[in-house]
Amino acid sequence: MAADTMRASPRVVAGGAGFLGSDLCERLLRLGHSVLCVDNLTTGARGNLDELTEEPRFRLMLHDVSEPLRTGLGELGAWLEGQRTDDRTEAAADELRRRGLVA
Repeated sequence: MAADTMRASPRVVAGGAGFLGSDLCERLLRLGHSVLCVDNLTTGARGNLDELTEEPRFRLMLHDVSEPLRTGLGELGAWLEGQRTDDRTEAAADELRRRGLVA
């Protein structure tokens, strides 16, 4: 699908902190997508994402994708859908960050 006809939408990149994954995250952001990067940093590195962390359409979730994802994703779900977050969802995001589930 051509980039100019692709509707900007949320994307999830497993292994997004790796060499190839971080490039994919960057490209998707350039195309206007929101990006949720899921990585446990076993082989990837936070440094590969340094330029992306200030981007409001980017989130890093620390998680091993070989394990089921069992977490309250209300704030992330709203973010992926492009909805505004209010104080309550920001508090939920802070809790996920406190637990080390998102950065």
